[in-house]
This record gives sequence, C-alpha cells and structure tokens, in this order.
Amino acid sequence: MYSINVKGYIPKQKSKEFKQHMKQLVSQQSEETIEFSVLQDMIIEDLYQVKVSFSDKRRMFSFMKSENYATISGSFRVLGILKEKFMLEYSSLSGEE
Repeated sequence: MYSINVKGYIPKQKSKEFKQHMKQLVSQQSEETIEFSVLQDMIIEDLYQVKVSFSDKRRMFSFMKSENYATISGSFRVLGILKEKFMLEYSSLSGEE
C-alpha cells in the first residue's frame, strides 16, 4: 500500500474554510483511493495532516498529477503554511500482500 501525507498549519480563523475544502475533496474521492482522511492534532490545534492511501504506486502518482492533489497543497499554502509532503510505502509484516 502507498500513501501521500501532507502536513501544515492552518490558523484558527481559517480552519473552517480549510475543513470545508477538505470535506468536499473527501466526498469526491475516486475509486483509486483506499483511504482519504483529514486529521487535526489534538495538542497543536492548528496542525493538520491529509492522508490519501492507494493500492499501488501507479495510482498514487496519477493522483499526484490531479486537481485534487493540487487543491490539498494549495489549501495549505493559501490558508496557512505547508509544512511537508511525503510518500510512504507499506508492506505486510507477515509477507502477505
């Protein structure tokens, strides 16, 4: 499994707008995604993480060229501060895929 994680800071006065953008994206998630989640840190309340998971690398790279991915990154840049973007590859500990 593969995932894209995007983290950033959204100030309290912009959080409602950010959450609305993300809610719209989650409701439009494509069949290519396994999971699409938006997480808010409980201690640092203006820190958010958007995680999108895929079954294969090809789908992940395709998503990274999409308007939805641009919207995620752009929302952090316009409404707050984009902290980091990274990709992860998961493998099964039991050897089963």
